Amino acid sequence: WNKMVVYGPKVNSLYSITALYFAVTLSSGENNGWSEGKRGLQGISDLLVPTKHIHLAPGTPSHSTMTVSFSTAEECAPFLMIYSVDHLRDMPRILFGHDTRRYSTNSILRDGSTADIYTSDFIHHIRVEGLEPTSLYHYYCGCASIITVSDMRKLYSSSITEQDLEERGLNGGSFRTAPEPVANGVINDESIDFAVCGDVGQTADSRMTYQNIAKQHDGNRFAAILWAGDISYADGEQHRWESWLELIEGFFSRRLPLISCPGNHEIETD
Repeated sequence: WNKMVVYGPKVNSLYSITALYFAVTLSSGENNGWSEGKRGLQGISDLLVPTKHIHLAPGTPSHSTMTVSFSTAEECAPFLMIYSVDHLRDMPRILFGHDTRRYSTNSILRDGSTADIYTSDFIHHIRVEGLEPTSLYHYYCGCASIITVSDMRKLYSSSITEQDLEERGLNGGSFRTAPEPVANGVINDESIDFAVCGDVGQTADSRMTYQNIAKQHDGNRFAAILWAGDISYADGEQHRWESWLELIEGFFSRRLPLISCPGNHEIETD
C-alpha cells in the first residue's frame, strides 16, 4: 500500500492570521532592516525546528517564480525570509507556507521483496512569486512550533549577520532568477547556461561529479541543473532519497534549481 498524507493549515497563531498562504512585508527604518535586534532573534530561536534537505525548483514563469522546499522531523509552521541583492530598495519579505506533506509507503524492491513501512519527514514547499528577472536573491527558511507576525519582527535588524541567523537554526542559500523571455514586446536573446547530468547516484564518483558542478556554478553561472533520470538510485528504498538530498545539499541544492525527470531507478511498485 502507499498512502499520501497531506497536512493542511494548523490551528495556531500563525494560521489564525491566514488559513492558506500569507506574505507580509515588514520594515522599519534604515537598510530595510527589522527593529528589534539580536535580543529578539535569540528569543525567537527557541521556537525554531531544525530544517534540512533544502532544494529549489523554478516555477512558471521561471523569471519571477521559485519554489523553496525543505524538511523537518516534526510538524511545524514553515516560513521563508527572502531579499533581493540586486534590488536593495525592495523590502525584505516573509512568506508563510501552507503546502506541507508527509507520506508512508512499503514499496516492492527490485529483488521482489517488500520494504519495511517508511514514513517520511514533513516536507514543506513555499512558492515565491513576483521576483525580478535576472536578479540575485538570498533566502532563509525556517519552521516554528508556533509563531506570529509580531514574533517575525524580532528576527532581523540591520546589525544581524548571516552568521547570526545560521547559529540560530535558520538555514538558507541564494539563487538567480532567469531572464525574462519577452520584455516590452522585445524578445530577449540573452543566452542561458544549464548543467546537465544523469545516472549519477551516491558513490565516490558521484561526489566528484557534484563537486565539479558546484565549482562551475560559482558566480551563479547556471540557471538550473537538468537531471536526466536515475537520480538517487533509490530503487524503492526511501531512505536513499534522504541520503541523496543530504549529499547534494552540501554541494549545490540550496543555490541551483533542480529540474528532473524519472529514470528506471526511480520506478516504484506499491
